[in-house]
Amino acid sequence: MSRLHHFHGGLTLPDCKAAATATPVRTLPVPPRLILPLQQHIGEPARAEVEVGDRVRK
Repeated sequence: MSRLHHFHGGLTLPDCKAAATATPVRTLPVPPRLILPLQQHIGEPARAEVEVGDRVRK
């Protein structure tokens, strides 16, 4: 069984959460055109269940 080893060094970055917590979460509008890449790095190619030009509501 492998064991995780402690990593010495690296970066210590500030949290910087003030900017994110100052703005409320909001729903973004749906863009007029949405492109979803289906290419995967391994395995069988993905197959789209809709045709080009079909309107998808969700």
